[in-house]
Amino acid sequence: MPGPAEIEAGLASPAKLAAEGQEGAALLLSWSLFEAAARRRILRDDQDPGRPETPLGLANTLAYLGHIDENELERLREIAGLRNQIAHGFFKADVPAESIGVLTNLTRRLLSEDEAA
Repeated sequence: MPGPAEIEAGLASPAKLAAEGQEGAALLLSWSLFEAAARRRILRDDQDPGRPETPLGLANTLAYLGHIDENELERLREIAGLRNQIAHGFFKADVPAESIGVLTNLTRRLLSEDEAA
């Protein structure tokens, strides 16, 4: 599992990809970095599911543990749907820039919680 510094360093790449017109790739990378931070946070809470979780399952676990609120969970549900479209071949899907920003902000927050724990 990547460490916090590696995840943080990766957060510069999605903005660069989006600026180059690669919004789908930027979203997939943003989600990947978010997921790495989320899994670290869940493991720190001793809540290892013992199996891979779906993108929505991961978001639901974060909400259950109190790391995200209901509004953030709803936004993650929307982003996860978009992520799934892109991951399954609909790579020309319209990716709102704020989706990448939401994932970046949540990733940083989870990393800061991880360091504080």
